[in-house]
Amino acid sequence: MGSEGTLVEFAEMAAADTCCGCGGTFSLTRYELARRINDAKVASIEATGAATLVTGCPACRMHVNDGLSRRQGSVRVLHTAQFVAVANAD
Repeated sequence: MGSEGTLVEFAEMAAADTCCGCGGTFSLTRYELARRINDAKVASIEATGAATLVTGCPACRMHVNDGLSRRQGSVRVLHTAQFVAVANAD
C-alpha cells in the first residue's frame, strides 16, 4: 500500500539474485569489473520500467545509484525503511 491509499506494484527484475557488483570492498579494489557487473544490474532494473528500486542493502543502494547516475537514469533507489516511511507518510 502506497501513500494516500495508492497501490504499489511489485516488478521483479531479471536475474534479481545477481550481485550489483559492490561486494563490500570489491568495488573499491576492482572498480572496473564491479562497474561492468553493475551495468548489467542497472540494465535489468531499468528494463522493469519501475520508478523506484527498494533494497535493504546500503552497499547496493550506493552502487546502483552510481550506475544509474553514469547512465543518467531516473529510477529512484530507496532503502526498505525509507520506502516504508514514504508509504506511511501523512
